[in-house]
Amino acid sequence: EVESNDSQIKTEPWKADFKTSTRTQSRLKTAAAVPFSVSEKTNDGRRTYQNRHQIVAATNIIVTLLNTDPTTCNEVNVLYALSQSAKIYPPLNNSRGVTTRGDEKALRDIFLSNLVKLLDVFTELLSNGELSGRHLSNAAWAIVRHLKNSSIDLKYGGANEVPIQDRIPTELKEKSTILLQRIAVELDRHIMLLPQKLKAEELCMVAWAYATLKPRDRPTGWEFPPRETRVPDHVLNYNNDRFDRENMSDVITFERSDEFYDFYKNDDLESNLNDKNDHDEIDTLFISIFNVFLQGETMCETFTNRTTKEQRNNDSEVLLQECTWKELSNLAWACASHGHHTVTSEEFMMALATEATRRIRNNTIMPQPRDVSLMSWSLGVFQVQNFRLGDHFVTFVDAVSESMLNFSPHDSSMDRTSDNVSTALSASSANNQPFQEWQCADIVQFAVSLAHARLDRTVVLCSLFTEALSKIANFQSWELSVLLWVQARLYLTGQQGHIFEAFSAAITHELLVRMEKSVKVPLSDGICDNYRDNVFPLARIGIGAQEQANLAWSLTVLEIYSPESITLLQEIFSTASHGTTTTNNTDANAMIKLEHAHQLHQALFILQHDCPKAVNHVPPSFAAFLDDQWKQEKCRRKISSARHRALSQTLKLMGVAHYNEHDEDIDVAIVLKDATSWTHTAEVGEEGASAAVASSASYSSLSRFGDSDGDSLKKKQGHSNKLSTAKHRVAVEFDGPDHFTRGTTKPRALGHAVLKYKLLKRQGWTVVRVPYYEFDKIPFWASMERQRYLQRILKTHDNIRFSSVDVSEYQAIVANRQSRFD
Repeated sequence: EVESNDSQIKTEPWKADFKTSTRTQSRLKTAAAVPFSVSEKTNDGRRTYQNRHQIVAATNIIVTLLNTDPTTCNEVNVLYALSQSAKIYPPLNNSRGVTTRGDEKALRDIFLSNLVKLLDVFTELLSNGELSGRHLSNAAWAIVRHLKNSSIDLKYGGANEVPIQDRIPTELKEKSTILLQRIAVELDRHIMLLPQKLKAEELCMVAWAYATLKPRDRPTGWEFPPRETRVPDHVLNYNNDRFDRENMSDVITFERSDEFYDFYKNDDLESNLNDKNDHDEIDTLFISIFNVFLQGETMCETFTNRTTKEQRNNDSEVLLQECTWKELSNLAWACASHGHHTVTSEEFMMALATEATRRIRNNTIMPQPRDVSLMSWSLGVFQVQNFRLGDHFVTFVDAVSESMLNFSPHDSSMDRTSDNVSTALSASSANNQPFQEWQCADIVQFAVSLAHARLDRTVVLCSLFTEALSKIANFQSWELSVLLWVQARLYLTGQQGHIFEAFSAAITHELLVRMEKSVKVPLSDGICDNYRDNVFPLARIGIGAQEQANLAWSLTVLEIYSPESITLLQEIFSTASHGTTTTNNTDANAMIKLEHAHQLHQALFILQHDCPKAVNHVPPSFAAFLDDQWKQEKCRRKISSARHRALSQTLKLMGVAHYNEHDEDIDVAIVLKDATSWTHTAEVGEEGASAAVASSASYSSLSRFGDSDGDSLKKKQGHSNKLSTAKHRVAVEFDGPDHFTRGTTKPRALGHAVLKYKLLKRQGWTVVRVPYYEFDKIPFWASMERQRYLQRILKTHDNIRFSSVDVSEYQAIVANRQSRFD
């Protein structure tokens, strides 16, 4: 604008020149330098005062910018205030029971109100369309960092997600969510269309920000997102109300939104899972970022004209080689945490794994333990749903074991037992402490990656758990529960190394000591009716619902029934049955995740037989509640695998009546007639194969959900009695690769498979396992050979006559289970 009185030109707001903005930048830096006076230290301690000091410093930066004339500022000053305040502002984390004083909360409210005003300023700049890709990437990082520090729920989209109910955080969440969506669109436009490309470190910032904003909706390995059910009031108050087993279905209510229900009621469940929220603006941005690395589109002009696949691969290698170890690991973490599985994301993770392995093997720049553990965790988590990445992960772990941890290739890949693992450790490591420099969080992440990938590296695991045992006092309580879950998942017992027995015993002891310190009284074996005046020691030491369910499940899988573990199990079931796992107060409308209820049910069912003392205090109403949740889960529609269908088809050719996908997730159920031992004489009803089993399943389902037709139940009951009174019930379990460890010559059954066999045996089933590595050796076209194989392991027939001269007589399977196909 030109004034009429003179020729002086006025500067538009937020468009100051370099010299003017530099002076403004100096004032902002001065505002951040609030003097720290130790004399002002309060009774809360130095740390609490330091939090308030950092809040004041972050507030001063924003207030100084807002009070400055906009004509003396530009976008650089706005971004500096946004990013620097995010670095200074201390995080608010109440998840472990930390409370905030009133004066500190007032300071935080002031800061958040000014931050909202600053976001309005940035929104104005964004609307002008003059921000560069670098500006946008820094802004996205800073905004998400502010949300993370403010302890505001970062879940993307939806409603009622803000845990803080006052006006300021809600307004901040709404503004920042809309703003981050617009930034994602602009960043994608910059990457795809504009000639100026973002640098690798800027792409890394963007990936971290949006992976934190929109994480995966399903934990690793879960079929569905977490589901919750309300624990009925009569279950929590079991001492006052008599439990009515028949009315259970009328009491339980599931808390599901309409969107959730419509999503999961569809028949084509797998297709629905893959298409849910497919490719929104954030998913599109991630694909664009991955393509930048895969196609080598950087600021360097030499890359712009290359189009062949070989050239694109070379460009990818060049760009990834320019990344630091921290950037590589953060990119991997962002991809795994976001969890949007596409062909592009899979190729990107493969490229990351290849580059990381190359660096380690060439000893170019050795990474920090934090980078190794983060890269390993990311690859291990991502390969669960992307099996083609599995081999890349194994290669990476072997490179780390050999080059960084000084394990020889022979020791890291060969099978080991407790008798010779100590010798292997001593021979493979010069100081026998390869993980000595690793932090507790690094050890946990590396162990979790091996568990998710089912990778059995016994010598590495022994060394890892040895180091964890020496640092057990430094681990957080929830980290200890994760390590015990890793041990149970890989089914690491004394046969694999004495260290695993020692570690599991040390964990239970350490957790009990911490619990006793939290309540300041010894924990006795007996649990009183009022549960120590509603004091829940597990929650006080940071053991939440997920950790409690994992502990109960892990102790049961590993069969750890020491006096200390019994006390710990009693605490877990008492906490769960009283309807609280994260607070110090019971709630008559307490919620429990269905996955946690299923883990508790499995543990409870086994403990009732193997260690009754651990669960003798569990109220019958809560046990019945868990049982109903388990049975409803097992009545879901199941989809048979290709191997399972091949097994079923072979049994049909042999004339063996069977029922596929039984309620207890039994792959093939066979019920024999009385006084018989050959499975081809299984019960066959009027309507076809194995009507007894099928009818029993139908009867079981009707009785669970309440059938008003009493005659119908009586008709089904006859078939049910046949199933329950049959002399032999055979459960044929086809164990695919997900049931075994990988990376060894002799695959070992995983913990969940071992527990399933145990559950079925406790229910009266004879379990016959068909491992994939035996069945797959027989060619698919050799149907007679498959019949001979099943004849031996299932004892189907005395002899099978394929022709007048080709007769297969029964022979028991040999001890080493080898056949002519080995």
